[in-house]
Amino acid sequence: MPTELTGGSYSPVLAAARPAATVTAKNAPSIKALVAEAKEDEIRCRAKMKRLGVVFSQGCTDISAIVKNLAVGVYTFNKPVIAYVDAPFHLALVLKTNLKHDTAAYFQGLAGEVTSREGKFSQSTTAKLAADDLTVSPLDP
Repeated sequence: MPTELTGGSYSPVLAAARPAATVTAKNAPSIKALVAEAKEDEIRCRAKMKRLGVVFSQGCTDISAIVKNLAVGVYTFNKPVIAYVDAPFHLALVLKTNLKHDTAAYFQGLAGEVTSREGKFSQSTTAKLAADDLTVSPLDP
């Protein structure tokens, strides 16, 4: 039995979460309840995506099926033990999509232990770094 709504608006997301029923103006959820439920859905979605390492600046779309099927590579980076205010230091992050790729040259002369971790990646990955007097520059032009 399809969901019917009179005297309000229809939400396929909310309708899918409830068993099919006839909704009338008398038994329709209030706008306040619908808004609260939508906010709770977004909070749950954001928490699920955050566990996968996905952060949305606005709204939330469950892309867990896409993330599950991403390619896997090895991220290698240096971890300086100490950093001082007003003392510049360099961090390098290299994604090896081919395990035969030698990354040692990228870390010559950099402070800290060089660490590698396996992780998923996509063709388009973005990150935002923010701080006073922060400069991000690629090693290779």
